[in-house]
Amino acid sequence: MIQFFNRPSLHQLNHKAVMNCLILGFLVVFLQGCYSQESGETETIRFIYEGHTRMLLITRQATCYIFTLTDNQLAMVHNDATLRQLELQLLAKVNDANTQLTTVPHNALHTNILRECGKGMTQFFIIQ
Repeated sequence: MIQFFNRPSLHQLNHKAVMNCLILGFLVVFLQGCYSQESGETETIRFIYEGHTRMLLITRQATCYIFTLTDNQLAMVHNDATLRQLELQLLAKVNDANTQLTTVPHNALHTNILRECGKGMTQFFIIQ
């Protein structure tokens, strides 16, 4: 006796094709997510204690923030743990929208501050 294999109906073929397309589409999207990366965003923030003027500077992008320090804060710059605490406090001030920034002209700054802030700074703010 000859047996014929059941040929799938057109409906079954369409269903299978749709499922294969969905699976393939899912794999493409999944693999793109695995292999593509967002562009890296970086920001450099530097903290500098300038000993001659006894000020702490924070540079960020093209801006130099200049902090006058209290006696307690001056004592904090000589210990790693307290210096880190001071840096975080001052960085929080920079990020606080309520902090009053006083613009200082480039030519009014001490040469040590200009040197430590670095080249390419376009804004100088003092924060008391």
